[in-house]
Amino acid sequence: MTRKRPLHTLLSSLLIMQHTRSSKRRPNINKEDAAAKNKAILDQQEAARNRIQSLHEHYAALQREEDALLQQIGEAKQPGPAHQVGKKLEHQPNPKKSQLPLLQSHLSDVRHEKKQVSKELEKEQR
Repeated sequence: MTRKRPLHTLLSSLLIMQHTRSSKRRPNINKEDAAAKNKAILDQQEAARNRIQSLHEHYAALQREEDALLQQIGEAKQPGPAHQVGKKLEHQPNPKKSQLPLLQSHLSDVRHEKKQVSKELEKEQR
């Protein structure tokens, strides 16, 4: 003889069966989701490391350029070639002196860019 179960018991049993079936399928989806999230995180971390490395290299290149400009400016500020006039030593005008405004402007641009790169580096490293 078949015994009748109350409706709420049948519904509970049905929900438990559905949950059991879906939970058997879910771990694969959760594992796939977790793997995808992990890969995305690793990709973001690698991109950040690459960006920081690139900024360091750019900063170093700007530092070398600044050093070269300072050297050129120093040379342009020196007196030109000397020659003896009687007992007096006179200097010809330095041909590089005319480049001073351009060199100083370029130096200012390089220093400004160095500050920008430095700010970006600080931001990336937080």
